[in-house]
Amino acid sequence: MRERLGGLGVCIATVLVALGLVGSLAGCSGGDSGPEVRRIGKPVEIGAAKTGALSASSQRTDGTFVVVDEVVLPRAGYVVVYADGNGAPGRELGVSKLLAKGTSTNVKVKVSPRLTSKVTVHTMLHAEDNKNHSFDFPGHDAPVAVKGSVVETPITIEVTRS
Repeated sequence: MRERLGGLGVCIATVLVALGLVGSLAGCSGGDSGPEVRRIGKPVEIGAAKTGALSASSQRTDGTFVVVDEVVLPRAGYVVVYADGNGAPGRELGVSKLLAKGTSTNVKVKVSPRLTSKVTVHTMLHAEDNKNHSFDFPGHDAPVAVKGSVVETPITIEVTRS
């Protein structure tokens, strides 16, 4: 289901994404009409006894990848890199390989299309929830949430010339 949102709607969508009530933004369309929002249902909620965490720093790359410093997954899952959609996750740029439960460091995620300038991207955890070892979002492999908040962080990527 897609809806066009204008000024106030973008702010509301951003708050809902931060609260984990709406999944990801499908990306920006041209003009002043704002991003399209795809409703995807509730994120996978992680109980208080389990943890999901993500640590990513602003970085310089050649624009073909993003490195996530540390990922803690309560079960197998993925790190997904999204373009910025007016301050919230927009269209998908790249997905990590399937990561095992536990801690992973220096997770490299290839992005496409290649980033060509200084940009903000959003890194987000997704849980492998249908055991097919393939990223199937939307529909399956929903974002991970802890205490109602989706585990995601925006970072700045500066593209270096190689």
